[in-house]
Amino acid sequence: MRKSKVISTKNQIHEINVLNEKFPLLKKYALLDQILSDKNNPRFAGKIINKKDQISEIECTKDFSDLLENIKLNGGINNPILVQEMENGLYLIRDGFRRYIAYIKLAEWSDDYKKMPVYVLPKGMTEHQILVHLRTIHGPFQSNWGAYESAKQTLKIIEESKKNNLSEEEIQSILGINSSTIKIIINTLNIVENYLEQTGTKDPKWSQWYEAVKAAPNKLCEMFEKDEEMKNEVFQLVKDGAFVNPH
Repeated sequence: MRKSKVISTKNQIHEINVLNEKFPLLKKYALLDQILSDKNNPRFAGKIINKKDQISEIECTKDFSDLLENIKLNGGINNPILVQEMENGLYLIRDGFRRYIAYIKLAEWSDDYKKMPVYVLPKGMTEHQILVHLRTIHGPFQSNWGAYESAKQTLKIIEESKKNNLSEEEIQSILGINSSTIKIIINTLNIVENYLEQTGTKDPKWSQWYEAVKAAPNKLCEMFEKDEEMKNEVFQLVKDGAFVNPH
């Protein structure tokens, strides 16, 4: 039997620590119509995708049906999604897109789900601090993301860290990975982005490209830079199911 959903009207404060600085998160309830998806979400970045397609894509993700049933059973979520308040009074999702889509689906079944709990990030937090906090929440790999999406998030942290003049050692400490692994991730991302663009496929074949770059960190990139025709031939072979041997 579904539990009754009781919504507290009292806002609550939850405190987080990011890079030794404390920030308050305001917990409140927001209407689904007030919540926006993030166009830079690694799940959809680079894709022209409407709300209907986003819902369809999320519905296909691992354990989504279990998430729906769990929310119905408990009458809501215990872990509010993370949002940024926009100037127009709307809220941009920074973490929790699957939970948001679950509420959209459940709102078709019950008005109880037309509002959902959110943690509002303070306006004083920088983009770098937000990305670092997300990294802290999920660790090196988002549990419901693929390795490719997680790698793109890693690159965003690196770029924001450099904008904030952090040293290579500080960046490695934040990410929890060494310089060699960072280099492999960046090189693999460059190849994968090019591969997706050139072939028009949606499957990045991340693991295959990552292992190929890892086996010869510089060789594959240098080969592709020198020989465009050979690169395109390899891309087509990979798309057709062949394996990359950098040697």
